[in-house]
Amino acid sequence: MDALARQCLETLFVAGEKSDAGVRSRAPALTARDLRGYSELRSLQAKESFDTTMRAAEIDGAVTLTWESRNGTIARVALGRLDTLAAFLGKATTGTTLRSARGMLAGMVEGHPVLTEVLEQWRLLRKVRGISVADAGRWADAVRVVDYCRARPSSSDEAIRNASAVLFNDSKRIEKLSAALDVLLVGDLESPAREDQQVWRELGLFREDQPMAFAGNVTMRRTRVTGLLDAPYVGYPADAVLGLESRPNKILCIENQTNFREEARKRCNDPELLIFSAGMPSPAWCAALGRLLDMTDAGVPVYHWGDYDQGGFRIAAHIAKEVERHGRKLLPWRMDPTSIPASRRLPASPKTVRRMRDYALAAGWQEIAAAIEEHPFTTEQEGL
Repeated sequence: MDALARQCLETLFVAGEKSDAGVRSRAPALTARDLRGYSELRSLQAKESFDTTMRAAEIDGAVTLTWESRNGTIARVALGRLDTLAAFLGKATTGTTLRSARGMLAGMVEGHPVLTEVLEQWRLLRKVRGISVADAGRWADAVRVVDYCRARPSSSDEAIRNASAVLFNDSKRIEKLSAALDVLLVGDLESPAREDQQVWRELGLFREDQPMAFAGNVTMRRTRVTGLLDAPYVGYPADAVLGLESRPNKILCIENQTNFREEARKRCNDPELLIFSAGMPSPAWCAALGRLLDMTDAGVPVYHWGDYDQGGFRIAAHIAKEVERHGRKLLPWRMDPTSIPASRRLPASPKTVRRMRDYALAAGWQEIAAAIEEHPFTTEQEGL
């Protein structure tokens, strides 16, 4: 096949794909501008090579040619049948690939409704987090990972490469699925992309196990010892945390590391329990929090301080659900928008504001949810 002719036919194929998807209104065709390279050929042999490829495509029904009567050159190449052109070029149409993807993911959509949106984006020839319809298998694998992690006991986390070897006989496969896993977990194509470690942590997977960090003048029971927390803060494996032997005035979960460390230095001598959630907490973290709540009387308030954005309120809703399982209510700490300085506010889209409100409602924070609609902005916890 002539190289220049193939290049032109591939351009026509892309235009045909757009027309088939409904994102292009003009009929797919190559005109003088698209055929400039052909018109500038000076070698008769090169011109004949180009013409031979185009005639072969026309015989197959892939294109329709319009010729210049005065000089016998091709003036216009219109698309014939898209599937025929695809076959001529040795390609598969997006429609064909999409049908295959729909079949592959059909049984997964009910458990993961966001896949319907993924398929629609592919129909419109758009990638989702850099993944095209040709890579639908990555989404199927990501679903396997999510389902596997949700079926595991929640009391402990697992090394990501061990889980990957069990699922795929490939110890690094899960690490290549982070973008798809993020979308599946959040259930929103437009949510900001998170760091890989945050995605894995939500699933209870880790590359390097991180201790659960605490601060405060309280006595904690662990698997081998019961003692006062070191100052200004200390970290233990989540599995080692069994409960409290002293009553704190309050329990405060803090999303971000900078603020946790600053608050720990200020409050390490106060009878309070500060817990670093490290973003979205892992299942093992949640199980440890549950054990702490079970050994703390109901009069001790439980607070959360996180980012004033979509991700921060999603984390709050997640922790609130865990707190509720133990008969308690999670309260907001420094998350009222009226307390946030104007200099720290960033404009937020209506969809982001709706998501923040919905997560605040899921956390049981009705007053905060109403305030979010009145104050449509986001900000990060650091610096507040």
